[in-house]
Amino acid sequence: MGVHSRGFGFNPREQATASADALTPKLRASRIESDCLVVFTAIEAGDTPTFVTHATTDITDRDRQLGVSDVVIYPYVHLTEAPNGRQGNF
Repeated sequence: MGVHSRGFGFNPREQATASADALTPKLRASRIESDCLVVFTAIEAGDTPTFVTHATTDITDRDRQLGVSDVVIYPYVHLTEAPNGRQGNF
């Protein structure tokens, strides 16, 4: 899911999964003040590196069409009922 936004910020309160990065103070709050494309994403069981390549191409195309300089890839495990737990392998 992609959203074109005038800015984006987030403040995670807890890890979504056991395999998520630890919440350090640096990761606790982030903000982009400029136009950006925010892509909420989840890797599902059955997704392949080829799928990830296609998704990357699609995101790059949308980035160029919108003329934004910042793209946020936001891992959002709540988008899927079949998380694959291999996020680091892609």
